[in-house]
Amino acid sequence: MELNDTLELIKNEVERFKSKEYIKINQGKRYYNHQNDIVERTKKIYMKGRGLIEDPYTANHRLPSDFTKLLVKQKVNYSVNENIMLETDSLDVIEENFPKWRKNLKRSATHASYKIREFWLFYVDKNTGALKYKVIPAEQGIPIYDDYDRDKIEKFIRYYKFGDEKRAELYDSRMVTYYKMDGAKWRLDRSKPPHAHMVMQDIVNGNVVGETGTSWGRPPVAILNNNDELKTDLDPIKAFIDIYDITNSDFANNIDDFQDVFWILKNYQGQDMEEFLYELKNSKGVPVGQDGDARPETIDIPVEARKEFLEQTKENIYRFGQGVDMDAIKGGNVTNVMIQAMFSNLDLKANDFEQEIQDFWEQVMWFLNKYLDISNKGVQVESKLNFDRSMMMNLKELMETNSMASGIVSNETQLENNPYVQDIEEEKKRLENEKQSITLDE
Repeated sequence: MELNDTLELIKNEVERFKSKEYIKINQGKRYYNHQNDIVERTKKIYMKGRGLIEDPYTANHRLPSDFTKLLVKQKVNYSVNENIMLETDSLDVIEENFPKWRKNLKRSATHASYKIREFWLFYVDKNTGALKYKVIPAEQGIPIYDDYDRDKIEKFIRYYKFGDEKRAELYDSRMVTYYKMDGAKWRLDRSKPPHAHMVMQDIVNGNVVGETGTSWGRPPVAILNNNDELKTDLDPIKAFIDIYDITNSDFANNIDDFQDVFWILKNYQGQDMEEFLYELKNSKGVPVGQDGDARPETIDIPVEARKEFLEQTKENIYRFGQGVDMDAIKGGNVTNVMIQAMFSNLDLKANDFEQEIQDFWEQVMWFLNKYLDISNKGVQVESKLNFDRSMMMNLKELMETNSMASGIVSNETQLENNPYVQDIEEEKKRLENEKQSITLDE
């Protein structure tokens, strides 16, 4: 590709990325870090002679909820927990090259959940010859796919800032080339010459006699996507989170503002409402004329209606976010069958996510095997992830709570609430058979 065509490609791809994915990525980061839209909300008031200004007289509590982080951690810990294992005959080779694979996989799964995806960029340390990778966050990575095969990466752009400079690295199937922004245009960075993906030292009798460049034959990135739609976990629930935050914050505002107080003024001697509000706030009194009056009227806060609305909104957040409200389970009014139903949505989400993780791990293994081949290690690795989903509940605690209900609730209710009972009718038959067996033995 000619240099001008390459520069145009980088320009177009960076602009497209910043106008689409970059916005979603930063939105997901904000909500995961408890910086929901509500924290930027301002309340405006129109003042005569001053126009629309920020309202200094009413409360403006901004209470961001933490549903995004809760649901992301719930999903990731459900699948990528300490029980995740590798099905392989080459565990020692994998752990030699990726000693912290479990920790780093979990971290990347978390980032991909609220930032669309994450990248591992592979290279070989030219001094040690060891296989290495560095994590490229979603806000820096732009994959470019083949026009006819959407699963085949043709090029990869790493776009980032270094101080005040905007830089880009372009990886194709053979080389990496460096660019930087010069004014409003991209230019080739001549201070960093292009080179092959891997530059390995040639050593003879312990001495470095030269270097050999080798390429992966494809852009050296493995991509972990959150889902096929390339959406964050925030996408389906953002509107519900926003209305929850607004309702909750305004509830606090109403309490601060004396339960929606408004004033009835008669023969008020001030000039305008701004002066009235100032006098009220600072001197706790207002001037009125003969036969004048200033009295507050209140509107009772609809507490029960707001509580009901917040609860319904919370249910929708868990429903459309495909999560489990653990507070509902801890309430003790749910059966084992109901618990399983509550986890069904999380299971669906976990199924899709685990497939993405499995695809990502296959890419990682491809790079490992390519490296083993290039370095003449004579080993090829086959590996598959085995997920062991965590129920996020202490079954022992549930059993103890259930046993304490003996004599208070019926035996059938205890069976319904027993986490080990899958089929109540079948369990009742087994208990009856055991009783008959004990009677016969006696």
